[in-house]
Amino acid sequence: MDRHDLFNTAMALANLSEDTDSNDWEVRNQILYTKNNPVLWHLICLIAATLTTNLVVTIWLFLEHINGWRRQAGKWDIAYAMEMMAHVRMKIELLEKEHPQFNRLLTLWYHHAGWIYASAGDFKKAAECHLKAWKLATETGDQPGKVLARYSYHHMCLNAKIVRNENLADAYRDFEAAMAGVHRQFGQKTFEDIRWRANACYHEIFYGWLVEKKAPSPEALNFLKNLPENLKPAFCLDLIWAIEAVKEYPVKAVVLAYDVYYTRETPRYSVNDRANALIVNYAALKASNACPDWLIPVLDEIQSQGHGGHLARAAIEHGLV
Repeated sequence: MDRHDLFNTAMALANLSEDTDSNDWEVRNQILYTKNNPVLWHLICLIAATLTTNLVVTIWLFLEHINGWRRQAGKWDIAYAMEMMAHVRMKIELLEKEHPQFNRLLTLWYHHAGWIYASAGDFKKAAECHLKAWKLATETGDQPGKVLARYSYHHMCLNAKIVRNENLADAYRDFEAAMAGVHRQFGQKTFEDIRWRANACYHEIFYGWLVEKKAPSPEALNFLKNLPENLKPAFCLDLIWAIEAVKEYPVKAVVLAYDVYYTRETPRYSVNDRANALIVNYAALKASNACPDWLIPVLDEIQSQGHGGHLARAAIEHGLV
């Protein structure tokens, strides 16, 4: 995208009507998920926010700016993200509480705040944010928002239990129930429906393997294998194929996992995906009666390059893999 296209895209977003919703922005789906370019997306949204005078549209654009900012690779500035979130919260509070967009925007604010805390490894605060989003969506009858906030809340609660090395059984069952709720809520009609069901399948396979030592379910595998091509870049599917192979074909799992976590000049995957692939490699090496301890310095290097990896480190330290 050249500068002319970038400006035109930003201007089109700035001119959106007040009843807009970013889930309906095709340009977001294309740039953020299909092209997997969060840096371009957060830049476009920041420019667009300076071009509009509509408060509601400004809030939507700042939230999407944060959405792109928190997804970029490297050691992005968490302090900036929190400062921007505080700025956005003040703008939301300028709206009348009866405004039709007030609750939707506040729910999304809690959602993004939760994922920023998760990036810093503070899963307890992340869970608290998602719990507030869940309560707000429940109070206002926002059924999709309620389902997704419940899902995110139990996801963060499970992560917190793993990091603290506490009993995982109840937290895992709660997360399983929340994942089932995502599948019940979302059909396969829209981009967002498919994206969230794919997200649930992805985490069903990863956490089922990590916590319960389950083999991936055929249903979840088939759903991910049959994703539309424009959604596949949004998910680290090689990690899933490595988990599928780890028990019966550990050498294949090692190769697939290595391709995910190997340090390149510009890594294709997030720190969390790379760290989680590393623990699949760790488990595959153990299954082959090889010593995996040489991977610990590799995890150190991955975590030095960006935010995340806390779950993978806890999984190794507490003997989950």
